[in-house]
Amino acid sequence: MYRLVEEAVYAPLAGEMKEFVLTMCIFDSFTYEQALYMGRRENTAGLLAELTRRNAFVTYDRPGGIYRLHSIFSGFLKEIFFKEDTARRQDLYRRAAQWYQSTGEHAAARRYFYQCRDFDGILLSLEQDRSNDYSAENKELLLRKMLRQTDNSKPDPEFDGLPVPDNGHSLRLRYLVCLVCLAQSNFVTLGL
Repeated sequence: MYRLVEEAVYAPLAGEMKEFVLTMCIFDSFTYEQALYMGRRENTAGLLAELTRRNAFVTYDRPGGIYRLHSIFSGFLKEIFFKEDTARRQDLYRRAAQWYQSTGEHAAARRYFYQCRDFDGILLSLEQDRSNDYSAENKELLLRKMLRQTDNSKPDPEFDGLPVPDNGHSLRLRYLVCLVCLAQSNFVTLGL
């Protein structure tokens, strides 16, 4: 299937357009402003107009102002994206995190800060958000996924090639989560 997508959809795109869709494939959907921020291109409006006009795999929801990549096209692009240079992937994840941070979408910001292993960014987001979006389920996710101890000697398949947190970051994050739980008086037993 992906071979057909490559031949029929991706290969005909100009180099700048390929770079643009690879940048945006990390999102399920995105706005014009988000694309402008992520792509850092003055011709973003033109790229989006051309992309939606010539490509059935990219749609625009006018009432919501949302662009979407078809799941098949997005899956194909993500395969290419994950083969790219680690530094480039980290840069895009960091920019995505900063975008969400600037729009007040702290849960999404933390997810992307985690993708690029920016633990200071996670802490900043938690501080700015004052942990308002933490239910018991979210706290458990934070402890299990974001705060898990990663052994430097074992590769982490989810983040192959990315740096792992040092003990200082892990300890600071664990401490912060304890404060979040205490502040909300909502204790969760996680079997730690």
